[in-house]
Amino acid sequence: EIRRGLHAGIASGDLYPVFTISSTKTVGVARLLDAIAEWFPTPADHHVMAAAGGKETALTADRNGPLAVQAFKT
Repeated sequence: EIRRGLHAGIASGDLYPVFTISSTKTVGVARLLDAIAEWFPTPADHHVMAAAGGKETALTADRNGPLAVQAFKT
């Protein structure tokens, strides 16, 4: 029940987990990656709209679907 609640809270944006890690000493990195894999929503859980040429289409996480890329310059 707690795991379902964490997943639902993170997916809805009501819960923001905070992790303490050190990437240079690799302390806590495995725990962070495990939490992301277990608790965070997958791309299939999101409904995304894309616009191209003035026309909006729904995008889904499908390997065989059309390629959607957003490129930006910093």
